[in-house]
Amino acid sequence: MTTPNPEFLRFTTHKSLTQRLILSTLTGRPIHVSQIRSSSPTNPGLAPHEISFLRLLDSITNGSSLQISYTGTTFTYIPGLITGSVVNNGDVVRCALPESCRRGVSWFLLPLCMLGPFSKAPLNVRFEGDGVITSATETGDVSVDSVRTAVLPLYEQFGVLGAKLELRVLQRSCAG
Repeated sequence: MTTPNPEFLRFTTHKSLTQRLILSTLTGRPIHVSQIRSSSPTNPGLAPHEISFLRLLDSITNGSSLQISYTGTTFTYIPGLITGSVVNNGDVVRCALPESCRRGVSWFLLPLCMLGPFSKAPLNVRFEGDGVITSATETGDVSVDSVRTAVLPLYEQFGVLGAKLELRVLQRSCAG
């Protein structure tokens, strides 16, 4: 028995990329994104932080499929099940951020906060590398302390106990 070809939701540009990926993962609808910085003569395609996020999303899901074009200006994403750290036998998922990454860790944490309650197992993610920025950035990313003190307490309103939520900062860094 063959599986039917999924109908892709089609988007253009890189705007709201994380929200599109999160909603695609939660609803199970595949997406096709094109014209990602295609008019840029110097940096066309996906940025380093977007590629790192796609890798992170792939590592916390099971059965997802991702195909990126050679130039990086187009990709398709077929979501899988959100398994959390089960994929790595309950161990910590490591997300290496390259030095060229200029987004703060909160840019990665906020989408993970949206996926966390729907995960089969806890999300244990460790960000490492020269591109990890824990402070607020000029691009509008908040600090990890803001996520810990403002976002995580909101989960108690939805029945997720605060004892099960933890954001641990092992080392601090800043943009610069």
